[in-house]
Amino acid sequence: MPQYYQLSILVLTGIFISQSTCFVRIAQGQIPRQITGQLILDRDQIEQPQEIFVIEQRGTTGTAPAFLFFPIPLLTMTVSMAGMAMMTMAMMTMMSSDTSSGTSVVVGSAPISVTLPTTQVAAQTTPCVPSCPEGYVLLNDRSASPNCYYFNQMFGITWQNVRDRCATTPGAYLWRPNSEAEANAVRDTFNIPNNEIVWTGAQDSAESGNFAFIIDIGPFSFENPPFGTVSDTDLEDFCVSIRYSTTVTPSIWTWAKQDCNDSPSFVCELPTTLTCQ
Repeated sequence: MPQYYQLSILVLTGIFISQSTCFVRIAQGQIPRQITGQLILDRDQIEQPQEIFVIEQRGTTGTAPAFLFFPIPLLTMTVSMAGMAMMTMAMMTMMSSDTSSGTSVVVGSAPISVTLPTTQVAAQTTPCVPSCPEGYVLLNDRSASPNCYYFNQMFGITWQNVRDRCATTPGAYLWRPNSEAEANAVRDTFNIPNNEIVWTGAQDSAESGNFAFIIDIGPFSFENPPFGTVSDTDLEDFCVSIRYSTTVTPSIWTWAKQDCNDSPSFVCELPTTLTCQ
């Protein structure tokens, strides 16, 4: 900052000297002839200067050291302008150092509020929505399950046929009911009639009395089902079905052992994928 102050003093001084005052060197004892706006020296001047002679445009002449003729008002104005220039440059410097938010610049004792532009790059957000392959749908109550489901009332196919049919869609599997809320949402979405038997993905493949869901080998126990109640537990069957039974009061979801060669309705389940547009 000091170099700007010195530069402003030199520039203003030069302008004043060039426009208002002429400085010349004359020989001792010589008085030049004055013509308005010009200075003409006698031919017999000698070149050894002793004093500075000043001629101002208003016609005043005299001899004095050069520094005494620098106008005091101009000096005051120069200092004031230099101060203003310093304040302006200080403000510009502070503004250039912070281009992201508003700030306050303090000049002297009075703060000046300066609002600076905020550069923001809007984040490009692509909406992503859950999607299901053809034939599969989301449940009406997605809070019960976010997965996709497929319902088929085709009769005449066995548990093994149904399992393979679900597997034709990559990632899909025979239904694994996890909660009563999910079972209710599946029934409501597909309008499955009351008491209609539906295959589940639970089976005793080793016919050892130990049932498990084929998708994750998660154990299934008739003594402690995920929800609802059980029936027909004494049968020597190795597949598991479920139905919403209204033959009892109150109505309840009922799990049962089922002959694997029977052909009830079935539901396929598939984890949801997100499609971004």
